[in-house]
This record gives sequence, structure tokens and C-alpha cells, in this order.
Amino acid sequence: MRRLAVLFSALLLSVAAVAQAVPANEAHPFLRWSRDPGISGMAGTGLTSMQVSPAFAVFSNPAAIAMMDGLGSVKASYSLYAPSFTKTSNIAVGAAFRPVKRFGFAVGYVHQLGYEKIDEFAPYDFAVGGALSVGIGEHVALGVNAKYSKACFMKDFSSSAFSVDILAQVRFWEGFNAAVGVRSVGKILEDSDMSSLPSSLAVGLSYRYVTGIHSIEALLDGDWFFSNNWGVSAGFSYGIKEIGFVRVGYRFASESAAVPSHLAVGLGLKYIGLSLDVSYITLNKVIGNTFQIGLGYSF
Repeated sequence: MRRLAVLFSALLLSVAAVAQAVPANEAHPFLRWSRDPGISGMAGTGLTSMQVSPAFAVFSNPAAIAMMDGLGSVKASYSLYAPSFTKTSNIAVGAAFRPVKRFGFAVGYVHQLGYEKIDEFAPYDFAVGGALSVGIGEHVALGVNAKYSKACFMKDFSSSAFSVDILAQVRFWEGFNAAVGVRSVGKILEDSDMSSLPSSLAVGLSYRYVTGIHSIEALLDGDWFFSNNWGVSAGFSYGIKEIGFVRVGYRFASESAAVPSHLAVGLGLKYIGLSLDVSYITLNKVIGNTFQIGLGYSF
């Protein structure tokens, strides 16, 4: 296990060493959008959330899989993205499993469609990937995921990429979690010096407190993108009887960040393993009025 921790540290250092060579303009920004409305409703603060399932860990924090409650979680979501601007829709499915203690894996797929047609061709994006997670003792977990993504702009013009996320999560004490790692590190597969992926050094913190029938969770996530962009999100969730949840969050980001500044609100319901989550994004002229809904099952 100690070797795994050393290897993880070496990977982070090697990524940081090449960060300065990354071009400023970023391709495939859809890799950084949350596919889980439970997370979107808190402005994307979900790296270490304890009340949102890790079904979409392929697009978030793979280390969370080894620390999940239960044996598995599956989820599907639909997003009406930026209806007043691009008016696209997203369909995503994800599943995470922890068949044995301290080991888990996940798979996920997202398809974005609905762009205005160009010469009878409708542009689209998609991403597919898998993740592995290993626990080190009771309080530490490491995770890595790998994704293939493609953006099809025109019939004969597309861009594809391979990327990985590498994160570690630590549970310091009951209710308090932290995560650190790198996200969306990879390469555009076509020959191009003009763009890069939205790669970043990511940090997440969360604290969850339960008393009687009430629960609260406060979260803070931050990204420093290798393109010198940045983003910080703060989120809050209130739950009652572990059945109903009200969520809110705000993201403050640099002008060219993959996910811009916005306010988000959300609602959630959980009962006998089933979950229903919705989120709404506002206070941004580009992505404002984005709506997302998701249905999941944990066991």
C-alpha cells in the first residue's frame, strides 16, 4: 500500500512538471460538467460528498468508490443545457460497484446532442470511461479513471481525446473528507498545437453533520487549470430524515474556465435505495436556465 501512495505522489509531480507547457485554449470542456444533478445542485461541489452516490465517479472522483456505502450504485441523468444559448441536451449513465472491502470500479457514458445542424449534420459530443479505486486502510483511498471523448463539429471534422483523472481521498474523522489530485490530464489524439484538455489540479473538502432527523453538509471544491484558469465552488445541503434534501451552491471562476461562474439550486429524494435529484443553474448568460434531472438506485 505504501508503494501505491509513493506512485500516486510521483504521478502528481510529473503532471505538475509539464503543466506550464499546456496551451491556454481548452478543448472538450464537457468533460468537466457534472453529470449528477445532486452535485450540479451544489454548483459542482461533489468530489467528497457523502450524501451523493458515486455512480458517476468516472466523471468525478474515482477514489470515492472504495469508500462508498453498500455494494453498488447506478444512475441515469438528463440535462437540458443552456436552453437560452446553445440549447443542447445531455444523456448520461453511470454505475459504481464495491464487490469487496476497499476495492471498487465504475463505468460511465455521456452523450451530448441537439446542436443546430450544419449542412444537414447535427454536431454532437460523447465520452465513455471506466474507473478503479483501492482503499488503503480505513481512511485513505486512491482512484484512477480513463476516458475516451469525441467532439464532432461537422461531418468531416472532429476531435477525439484520451484523458485520466487521478485522485486520493482521506477521511480524517467522522464526517470530514478531503480529496486531492489531477483531472482531465491527457491528449488530443489528432495532430494539433492549438488546444488542450481542461486539465487541472483539484482539491475538495466536505463536512457532514447528522443530529436526530436533520443533516447538513458543507462542501468546497477548487481547480487550478494548467491553462492558468481557475474555479472555486462552495455548496451546502440540508437533509431531513435522510429522505428529502435541499441544495444550493455558487461557483466563482475565471472568465475562460471550462465551467463558468454560476448559482445553482437543487432538490433530492431518497427512499429504499431509490433516488430522484433535480438541479437548476442560473446567474450566467451562457449556461443560465440549465436543468438536470437524475434517477438512481443504490444497494
